[in-house]
Amino acid sequence: LVARKCVPQLIAPDELDNLITPTSLGGLLLLTPAQGTSDTSLQQAFALLQRAAAPLQATVAAGGTALLSSVSRLNGYFGLTPGGSTVDPLSGGVAGLVKTAAHEWSGIHAKALDLDSDLSAADAAQTIVGELFLDGPIEVGISPRGGALFTPRVPSAAPELPRS
Repeated sequence: LVARKCVPQLIAPDELDNLITPTSLGGLLLLTPAQGTSDTSLQQAFALLQRAAAPLQATVAAGGTALLSSVSRLNGYFGLTPGGSTVDPLSGGVAGLVKTAAHEWSGIHAKALDLDSDLSAADAAQTIVGELFLDGPIEVGISPRGGALFTPRVPSAAPELPRS
């Protein structure tokens, strides 16, 4: 992030009560805990997102770009691989927060990323940073299997059903 002239600031969950909310904000990246997501960590992510709402929207209103992203740890395929195991199902809640905000806040650049647990920390960090700055799908799964990026697809229109 620093190479892209961003100034990241790590905010620990226990710092939320003393956090000074800025008037504008260029981005918020919600990372789920590597050791697993809990109800408490989901509530903390939601609280942080609520605090960041006005500063993110102020940045967009001033003509800037505001990024909102999450990193879940389902399995790199949003839990959708046939026969695949889902590592941390609760982490999908953080992705849901970002996708909901994307619908409600116009102009926010939103991404919900999902990591495979087999991905190394260095590869995950490099891929996450690269993906954050790309236009494209709001949901992107990241897996070490050949550097695969997975995007869930939904048909644009419901299929025509036979009438009886």
